[in-house]
Amino acid sequence: MAKQNKTQKTKPKSNNNQSQILQAATYSGPLPPAQELERYNDVYSQAAEIIIKNFQEETKHRHNLEDRYQELDDFYVKKSINHSLLGTWLGFIVALAVLVLAGYFAFLGYAKTGAGLAIAVIVGLVGTFVYGTTYKENNTKQ
Repeated sequence: MAKQNKTQKTKPKSNNNQSQILQAATYSGPLPPAQELERYNDVYSQAAEIIIKNFQEETKHRHNLEDRYQELDDFYVKKSINHSLLGTWLGFIVALAVLVLAGYFAFLGYAKTGAGLAIAVIVGLVGTFVYGTTYKENNTKQ
């Protein structure tokens, strides 16, 4: 069986002239206002000094992390560019070698084989550049 709780509401007496004042303070920023630091010092004599020292150490630590992150970001951007350039040059060398081979086949009298090989290389290069361009466009829109 469920129990029922009955609550009675009482009205405050009309002759009661007491009032309550609620005061709230907020601040934003890394450090509390000077008045708050003084109150902390009233509780513990070195509290403000400790708070400021911790703030300075945290700021220095955060700046070191941001500097390291920037160095790593620069490193990986340079590596990515080098990797991309290496891939472009290797692709150029392979395409050039295959085109030379296609010309050699044509020189030996296998014109259809040489033409087919040259067309395959050209179609592959065009397809790669078209795919790379659309892939970059799709990724930059996100």
